[in-house]
Amino acid sequence: MVFSLSTFLSISGIIPLIVDYFNVPITLAGLFVSLFILILAVTGLFFPSYFSFLERRKFFSVILLIFIFSISFIRLLFSSNISY
Repeated sequence: MVFSLSTFLSISGIIPLIVDYFNVPITLAGLFVSLFILILAVTGLFFPSYFSFLERRKFFSVILLIFIFSISFIRLLFSSNISY
């Protein structure tokens, strides 16, 4: 749990980088980081029990594929600006 909390707290340090790179208000960047942390916390609770029938190697492969090939990640990868 300590590692998870420190990861959640350290990710907020990238907010100025997001503001500069995507040219968005700091409130919007903070919202995106907060949503990321919330999704990470919720999925961290339910994914292990949902995929408990898989062995560890298959479980981590599935999780890696979910995050790498998600539509939002690929869309954000190629975007140069976030707008409303």
